[in-house]
Amino acid sequence: MEYPDHLKYSNTHLWVRLKGEEATIGITEYANQMYGRMGNVEFCEKVGAIMEVYGIFGKLDAVRTSEDLYMPVMGEILEINELVISDPELINLDCYYSGWLIKVRITNMEDFDNLSDAADYATFLNPDFTRWDE
Repeated sequence: MEYPDHLKYSNTHLWVRLKGEEATIGITEYANQMYGRMGNVEFCEKVGAIMEVYGIFGKLDAVRTSEDLYMPVMGEILEINELVISDPELINLDCYYSGWLIKVRITNMEDFDNLSDAADYATFLNPDFTRWDE
């Protein structure tokens, strides 16, 4: 599975890509494979909403599960990917790029700093994983 190094990861299987104060958020490849084919994506918050860490911003319905989406960082929702609402399989096809979920303006950078890097996320998924840099 792929866990790009330029992203940070939450223990709820979301990735965060930072550009300035703006963060793009989506599900990881691990979650993508674990959940199966996406059938429905719903967002319960709107653009402009201020979200706390672990606040629920949406829900994914897939073949194998139905999962709430928990905010990995505190921030204001700037954009919702409307394309994944009309075509949820975009997430399955390209979870790290065209299948992103939301964009937020981070209001507490410590939240971002506390997320896992790619190696730590891989260790979280598989505690027997040995980091190459150790």
